[in-house]
Amino acid sequence: MIGRRYRGCERRNETHWPHYQGGISLKTGSESEIGRFMLKFIVASAFVTLPLWYAAGQTEAPKAVNAGAAANTLPDGPGKQLVLKNCQSCHSLERVTSKRGNADDWAKTVSEMIGRGANLSDDDADTVVEYLTAHFGIAAPQPGQATPPGKASQSVSSTAPSAALSATPASAPSTAPSAAPTAAPSTGPTADAGRTEESKGPLNVRGAHAQTNWPRFGNEPGAERYSPLTQINTANVGRLQVAWKFDTTVADAPKPEHLGPMHGDSSSPHPAAGRRFHLFRGSESEPVVVDDVLYMSTGYGHVVALNAETGEKIWDIASPHRPAMRGVSYWPGTKGYAPEIVYGTMDGWLIALDAKTGKLVPSFGVGGMVDLKIGQVMSPDYPTWSVRSPVTIYKNYVLPGCFPGEKPAFGGRCDIRAFDMRTGKLVWTFHTVPQPGERNHNTWKDGQWENRSGVNNWGFMSVDVKRGLIFVPLGSPNTDFYGGDRAGLNLYGNSIVALDANTGKLKWYFQTVHHDNWDYDDSSAPILITVKHGGKEIPAVAQTDKDGYMYILNRETGKPVYGVKEVPIKNDNPNPGDSNWPTEPIPVKPPPLARESFSPDEIATVTPEHEQYCKTLLALEGGAMTGGPFAQYGPKLRVIFPGWTGGTNWGGGAYDPKLGYIFIGSKDLGNFNKLVPDGHGGYTRVGPDNAPPGMGDYFWDGKKGWPCQQPPWGRLFAVNVNTGDIAWQVPLGSFAALDKLGIPKTGTPLGSGGGIATAGGLVFIGAAADGKFRAFDERTGKQLWETDLNVTINATPITWMGKNGKQYIAVMAGGTPHNGAKPTFLYVWSLPSE
Repeated sequence: MIGRRYRGCERRNETHWPHYQGGISLKTGSESEIGRFMLKFIVASAFVTLPLWYAAGQTEAPKAVNAGAAANTLPDGPGKQLVLKNCQSCHSLERVTSKRGNADDWAKTVSEMIGRGANLSDDDADTVVEYLTAHFGIAAPQPGQATPPGKASQSVSSTAPSAALSATPASAPSTAPSAAPTAAPSTGPTADAGRTEESKGPLNVRGAHAQTNWPRFGNEPGAERYSPLTQINTANVGRLQVAWKFDTTVADAPKPEHLGPMHGDSSSPHPAAGRRFHLFRGSESEPVVVDDVLYMSTGYGHVVALNAETGEKIWDIASPHRPAMRGVSYWPGTKGYAPEIVYGTMDGWLIALDAKTGKLVPSFGVGGMVDLKIGQVMSPDYPTWSVRSPVTIYKNYVLPGCFPGEKPAFGGRCDIRAFDMRTGKLVWTFHTVPQPGERNHNTWKDGQWENRSGVNNWGFMSVDVKRGLIFVPLGSPNTDFYGGDRAGLNLYGNSIVALDANTGKLKWYFQTVHHDNWDYDDSSAPILITVKHGGKEIPAVAQTDKDGYMYILNRETGKPVYGVKEVPIKNDNPNPGDSNWPTEPIPVKPPPLARESFSPDEIATVTPEHEQYCKTLLALEGGAMTGGPFAQYGPKLRVIFPGWTGGTNWGGGAYDPKLGYIFIGSKDLGNFNKLVPDGHGGYTRVGPDNAPPGMGDYFWDGKKGWPCQQPPWGRLFAVNVNTGDIAWQVPLGSFAALDKLGIPKTGTPLGSGGGIATAGGLVFIGAAADGKFRAFDERTGKQLWETDLNVTINATPITWMGKNGKQYIAVMAGGTPHNGAKPTFLYVWSLPSE
């Protein structure tokens, strides 16, 4: 995908041209081969004129030629009007008509156009490249000369062989992976997968050359988690091998109490790890890759920069405060400011490091740090306030999330705030609990809004750069499971809110759970998608939360694309002083992505022993209640699906814009709880009296990790966003003991990391309890590859193209117990070099 970072014809930093999404970063004066080549290319490019104007001391862009005359100089055909509209905004059309290039040349040129302000959608960019290649290709006819039907693509193929589309060096042998897409089975996706016959041309702009970086969580600002790379594909994924790995452990590993909680709410070491647990710190970190440098945080409080092709360490710093669990972010800099690595911390700081050196940036805040708790409405003794996920970057703004813990109910607010990356100063604030005089403040009763904790973004935000919108998923108000002191809808709890990215003003909101007593947070990154439905293309956003539903909403209005029904909810297990909201919003489409209910006839029968265990469990305390969806927690012991960890969770989905599918992992693990007085006027969630060992909160045999309902226990879904239907679903993960018994794959009920999709037709994902990393066919769900790391993979993978022409896949794995705690490594795979 040709990405976007800058809009409008503006002058940029003379010493560093920040990467634009999916494009190429240029450093003037660079001694690298690609730097010299690309600098020469840009100077000669048809569209890159601004640097030349400034170098010559000009202050105004050249005058555009007369529109009518310009139109006469261009051949007719799809893409002509787009070229006229976008090219003339910065220079004359002579710059176009006087140049010739093959498909690769024009694709790079269009990337430069977008980087300098051309307002082109992805499909428009494809159309422009195809038009320019057909009419101004190396072997193309002169302007005004008719192009014989069918000749344009032939002329291009003769000058730009398929190997040229793969970003593989020309010297690579014919057996190199670059040729693999043409050898893929007819049933598998190709670089042209999903394109109509009319749109198929000599080059898919999202080809292997179109992305070299993975510069943020989700790759694109819209969190699509999609890569246009095709070198690794359905035909050759089975040949992947470890290219390198990086051990994140450190010799002087601090004890857990100096690092804060590893995940969830508990900072206690797991018993399986014993006294040496601190040597095996888990990590959910997703790295970022920019200009062949990989940046990541580790479970040991370090931030490192590595050579993305070799794993060689460039710099390694022990952070002054422990970084957020799920990674760091990259800011490309602006005039007078070099690129920076910025991240939140587990104790509420925002830190900026120089991307080149790893040193604190003195101009940011105080000595490179901003205390996020200052200005926050907090009680002096409030127990925790942290940042758990990568911060969001929009232009020169940085937006951190917040995690105030699940309790207490008051004392730790979590408003959404934007800070200036150049200074660290606060720019704007959006109150997640509406204050007096603000819209929807009246949904809170009797002052229960004041100083309310929760209603926070502990997951991820997404950005619509073109529309200047930030999409923010918010969690439930504190405390979870009991809302006796927060009557009503509790806006904007459990909502996705769309904010003006420049001002923080509310554009729209959609609440996914009313008066949440289940801890069904919205936490995963909203995915920006285009829905092709009813003959229209609808800009939309897809949001999942822990209740297992996917809400597909119009990006501009917040209205459901496929409809949502307010379904009545039973008040059959009432708790004193609290009551569920009478209805909950359930999407008409897509169908649920997790189990939403349970009845006694659905007890697991995978083995006779397990069946008996589960029947005994269900019979506790005179027989537990069942039911659902939105089964009510209350004084009576009950099975509730999904449990408080999902369903789906922060891992979220990946979106292939050509295929129109979202791929998302989900688990089916119910809670087995009741509510009892907490001694402070509220109620707390507990398990049954005399529970069996290892059961904990869940409806399962905790020693084995086997749930007590019939499988599947974990699944990978493909959702067709253009129809709202589930395209396919397959079990995700398995248990070795059940595999040996010949029991069909059950899936596993643990794991929260997400997956990625690639134009090579693949979905890569860990997120299972069996310690395996897998690749699936996008179109069918067939598993094509797996590798057993024998260690927890609770993170989201990434992929990028090295300057050496090789595509890499990487994921963080380890630390948390799986057959005992183990060191945490970043694992990196590529295809063999032969």
